Amino acid sequence: MSSDERAVLEQRFIDLGIDNEARPRLLAQLERGELPDSATGSNEVRSWTEERDGGTATIVEYADGSRAISGSRPATSADGVIVPCTHNCESRDGAGIWIHGRCQIYLEDVIADLIPECPRLHR
Repeated sequence: MSSDERAVLEQRFIDLGIDNEARPRLLAQLERGELPDSATGSNEVRSWTEERDGGTATIVEYADGSRAISGSRPATSADGVIVPCTHNCESRDGAGIWIHGRCQIYLEDVIADLIPECPRLHR
């Protein structure tokens, strides 16, 4: 693994909130070519939901210290740029389900930062 790749991963760990103790283990695991638990979905330790980026995110922590974050956020970024792919998202409140408008669905983990591709329209 190059030093540039290592730096990108280390920043990714920080962005995901992975603790200092788990980071070297995860780097070594990736250097051996082994997938972290967050990539396979195995060995989940705990999960919680929180408000994030103007939307809601679910954070899942795994036994090896890796994390996956999935959620939805408003379709316009903080700097006013419209994101390329949006969906109508629903949120539940005490009175039932209500649509809160255009949003972006996302998944982030140690090795992936996925925003679903916009479906192509076929004629």
